[in-house]
Amino acid sequence: MAKIKRGNDAMNIKAAIVDDEPEFLARTESIVTDFFRQHKIMAKIDTFRGHQLLMYELADGTVYDIYFLDIMTKDDSMDGLEAARQIREYSAEAYIIFITGHVTFAPDAFEVNAYRYITKDIIDRKLPEVLESLTRDYERARRKFYLLETSNRCVKLYYNDIFYIRKEGKYSVILTSTGDHRIRLSLAALYEKLAPEEFIYVERGFIVNIARIDRLEEEHIFLENGSALKISRAQIRFVRDRIASYWGERL
Repeated sequence: MAKIKRGNDAMNIKAAIVDDEPEFLARTESIVTDFFRQHKIMAKIDTFRGHQLLMYELADGTVYDIYFLDIMTKDDSMDGLEAARQIREYSAEAYIIFITGHVTFAPDAFEVNAYRYITKDIIDRKLPEVLESLTRDYERARRKFYLLETSNRCVKLYYNDIFYIRKEGKYSVILTSTGDHRIRLSLAALYEKLAPEEFIYVERGFIVNIARIDRLEEEHIFLENGSALKISRAQIRFVRDRIASYWGERL
C-alpha cells in the first residue's frame, strides 16, 4: 500500500545574496536574517558583491537552497539571469529570487523558473511576504513524499524528484531524478494520493509535476529533464491555465 507521509527534520536553510550595492546587500541580508530568526529557522547566509564570486563558490562545491540575485551589477562579468542559468545546472530545485531595480527584466525570470521577482523600492514590505510563502513551499516540497511500498521494498519518492507518471497497462511508472519506479496501481488511483495542486493530467496516460515543467509550446510541454510530452486537445486550455496560475503565484 502506498501512502503520503511527512518527515520531521528541523528546517535548516543555506542562502546566498548577491548585490553590488553595499546598502542593498546589507538591507537584504538584514531582512532575511531577521525573518529566519523570528521564525526560529536555522540559516547560514553568505553575501557576494558580484555574481561571478558566487559562481566561484558553487564551483568549489558549495550549494544553497535559496539565491537572492540582482539582475544587473556594475563591473560584473555576469548578470543575474546568466547566473541563474548556471545555478540551474547545479540544482533544479533551488529557489531563485530576483531583487532588482530593473522591472523590464521580469518576463525573463520565467526562463530560469524564478520563484519571485521583487523591485528594490518595495523590498521592506514584499521580501518578508515572499519569505513566508517560500518557507511554506520549501517545507512542503522537502518533506512531502510518496511512500512506495511493495512486498520486498519501501522507497520514499519525494515530490521534488518526480518529473511525471505514465500509464503502462495495469501499472503506473513514476519517472524521477533518481530512477524509474513501477507500481501496480492505476493512474487514477495514484493521482488521488498525490497533492492535486502540484500534479496535473496532460492527457489520459500522463500525470506531470507542474513544478518540473520548463516551458509550454503549442501542444507540448517540456520538462526540466528534457522530456517532451504532448497535451491532449481536450486538456490544452486547462493545462495552460493551470501552468499560468502556478507560475503567476510565484512571480
